[in-house]
Order: sequence, then structure tokens, then C-alpha cells
Amino acid sequence: MNKIMVGWKEYRFGDLVTSISKALAHTKDEVDECDPKSPGAIPFVSRTEPNNSVDFFVTSTNLEGIEKGNALVIGDTTSTISYQEKEFVAGDHIVVIRADWLNRLTGLFVVTLLRKERFRYSYGRAFTMDLIANTKIKLPASPSGEPDWLSVEKYMGGLRHKQLKTSRRSSRAFLETETWRTFQIKDIFNVKYGVNLELNALEETTEEDAEGVAFVGRSADNNGVTAFVKRINDVTPQRQGALTVAGGGSVLSTFLQTRDFYSGRDLYLLLEKEPMSVCCKLFIKTIIEQDKYRFNYGRQANKSLPYLEIKLPVDDKGKPDWDYMERFMRKLPLSEYIA
Repeated sequence: MNKIMVGWKEYRFGDLVTSISKALAHTKDEVDECDPKSPGAIPFVSRTEPNNSVDFFVTSTNLEGIEKGNALVIGDTTSTISYQEKEFVAGDHIVVIRADWLNRLTGLFVVTLLRKERFRYSYGRAFTMDLIANTKIKLPASPSGEPDWLSVEKYMGGLRHKQLKTSRRSSRAFLETETWRTFQIKDIFNVKYGVNLELNALEETTEEDAEGVAFVGRSADNNGVTAFVKRINDVTPQRQGALTVAGGGSVLSTFLQTRDFYSGRDLYLLLEKEPMSVCCKLFIKTIIEQDKYRFNYGRQANKSLPYLEIKLPVDDKGKPDWDYMERFMRKLPLSEYIA
């Protein structure tokens, strides 16, 4: 992998782009959903987080307000940020950003930078066009002081990886939810508050440091790991194997921690009450995150997390069917890479 460039400079984002505008809003009743492979199908982009903010695909026939591709897209009330390579239509509260330097490589790079700033807009404060324009980001700079987009492209182009191969295919018919039962988080896990450390009070290091410890915050990215820090003499890292859940920030962002870690503010640990496989934990992680949309407008999950209701498959005794979850997860593509 290429090493990242040196000589970074801070820029006002609005000074880097040619336009920041609201997209024409469409409701789901105004569009015709279709198969992604249908002729003329285009993405319907909304304020959702998963799937690069694409809710579903719609037919473009007789559809007004189609946005051209090669754009940065922000959901202003949810601070969801994505790069849209191809043309699309937008739902409500979607901001479209265009720039001369924008392409797939630079776009994905800047999306990552903007996502690092969205924690400022997690408590009911919308990421409005004025705030987007005034956001400061750091970029590698050329000798003349301009953003060095060529170096960005070279760096991003070097982030290639060997494509993973899998012989397994998903089967939607396998997942039948009609007989699932509702549980509260506290029925399955002991909910524990983390060690509540402040990153700015710690000494940062790198992932390559054998003595470094992962610092897990309230981020929705990078498995929640926002930095690596030096070990603290009187603070024992929390053990790997726990599910971490953000009670604030990117609320309900849930991850399985595969190494010992320290945790930041408003981060909770879910410790299983009975032995649970990695597959089952990942299954439940996905179920928990289905409720993220309920916390988009400043509502936190600090006190309510133990009582959050999730539906799980059950056995003939009405208990969580761990075997079912394991079998389902093992049928998914790439599941052979799960330890």
C-alpha cells in the first residue's frame, strides 16, 4: 500500500467546490421501484447509511430531477455522506456537491475526511449547506499551496487488494422471520459502560506499535476504532470478543472487537450471558443496527440500550436459536473468512 503524502494544509471546504445545492426531493410514492438490472434503472439516494446511501432502484422513464453522477451527496439531517458515481434521484434533505477535481478516487478520499467531521452534527444539528461550506478539512498540499489532487489519486489508486473469492451464495428464502421472538438486549447480554477515556488526553501511536491499544469511539467507521494509543499503566484494556455499541455520536453503531481495546465516551459493551460464537454475535450486530434510524435526530441510547427490543429466531423452548443463526451466517458469501 502506498504511504500517505506529507505536507498537509487546512482548507475551507466551500472554497474547494463549484456548487453546493439541494437536490430535487422525491418521495417513494412518486417513483417506480424496479430491479437494479432493469433497463433504465437508477439509484434512489436517501439519508440512509448502508449501501452507499442507495435505498433502492427506480425506473428513469418520465422521471424529472435526475442528478448527474460524479457528485458528493450529504443527507443534511443525518450527516450521511457518500460519493455517487452514476446518475441518481434523491429523496428529501439531500445536498449535492460538485467540483472540477472530483472523480471516483478523489471523491472517496474526501468522503472519508468529511465523515470524520460529522460527529459535530449528531445531536439534532443539521449539516446544512452553510455548515458544509464552512467545514475545514486537511488535504495534502502542492508547493504552491493548492490541494495536491494528483497525489491523492496516486494514493487512492494504490489501495488495491486481492479480491476475496467465495463459493457460497446467500439464500433469502432461508431467513424466515415470522416465528421470531422479541427480546431485550439485557436478556441476552450484560450491558457494561466502557472505561470512558478521552482520546485527546492519551498518547497516540500506530497500529504497527506492538504495545499500542485500539481506541474505540462512537464512530460508524473502521469497526469503531478511531486511533491507536499507548497503553495506560493503571487502566487494563477491555477484552476482545465484546460487542461495542455507541450510545451517542453515531448511535447504535455496533461492532465486534477482535482485539483488546480502550473505549471512549458514551460507548457500551455487550458481554454475552452464555457462550456465543462469532457468527451469532455478528448476526445480532446486524439486528441491532436495524434500529439506527430511530436515533437520527439527537436521541441517544445511553439509558435505553439495555431495554432495546430486537427480534431473534427461537428454538422449540422459546430461547434464542443459536444454531439457526450460525447456520444462516455460514451460508453467506465470504463467511468462510469468519474465524
